[in-house]
Amino acid sequence: MIAVAVAAVIAGVLIAVLSGGGRDLHGTGSRSGRAGGGDVTLAARYLGITPAQLRSRLRSGESLAQIAAATSGRSPAGLEQALAGQRIAEVKRSGLTPAQQSAAIERVRKRVKRELKHVRGRATTVTAARYLGISPERLAAELGTGHTLADVARATPGRSVAGLASALAASREHALAAALKAGQITPAAEQQAVRRVRAHVQREINRRFAT
Repeated sequence: MIAVAVAAVIAGVLIAVLSGGGRDLHGTGSRSGRAGGGDVTLAARYLGITPAQLRSRLRSGESLAQIAAATSGRSPAGLEQALAGQRIAEVKRSGLTPAQQSAAIERVRKRVKRELKHVRGRATTVTAARYLGISPERLAAELGTGHTLADVARATPGRSVAGLASALAASREHALAAALKAGQITPAAEQQAVRRVRAHVQREINRRFAT
């Protein structure tokens, strides 16, 4: 009985580790708060950019899916396959039972899908707070009471919803402009991505964070 219990615990740990537990391209799931270097390198390699460029674009508020969609010859589906493929291969080499492997692979796929869509909310809060002239902590408190970013902008003297939207979009559009200048994306892809960024910003500033 003890041997069975120990085996079950080991299998559970293996599933958590091999399915990506502790890895997080955005640094939100890692205990150290740092992005998983292997995953960043793998994603950057697929996208044809450096890990530093990828981290910069993630910090600016783009999601991995948005970056992939804006990169000529690349796609969110392709990036998902690139990130999941290596982890799934590790699962298959782990010695788990077929049932355990199946569970681990399913967790891999779900985690990668979440990573692709994730946007660093903290970066948005910091940028918005800087424009509004208040601390990120005070802004977070306002959002926690049910106010939207647009509400806070309207209530802040000398600030506006349009100005806030421009401030939030600026860093992301700058990253796209840099990618265009470096020849990493086409002009058409940049314009398409800019439209998506602006639409996303409008959703962000009108979103209610409190539940």
